[in-house]
Amino acid sequence: MDERNIMGELNMYRQQGVKPNFSDIARRYGLDRHTVASYWKEGGDVDDGLCRRGSGFDRHRALIEEKAALPGARKKAVHAYLLHR
Repeated sequence: MDERNIMGELNMYRQQGVKPNFSDIARRYGLDRHTVASYWKEGGDVDDGLCRRGSGFDRHRALIEEKAALPGARKKAVHAYLLHR
């Protein structure tokens, strides 16, 4: 959550055309000033790598889709089926 706040603050500085005080921002968010500076240099959102990581359900995707397509199937029932197989 703090990363979004930092990026929002850095974007405000960017729109104003002002270089921020990285040490001050780092103190407020509990980060290192070099981390804040790297966020500033990146210019966009910080990529934490989670969006590229696969889900734990990826290997069961075909089975989940098959069970979900059955008439009257609910998420909870499919989940219970997967837990007890």
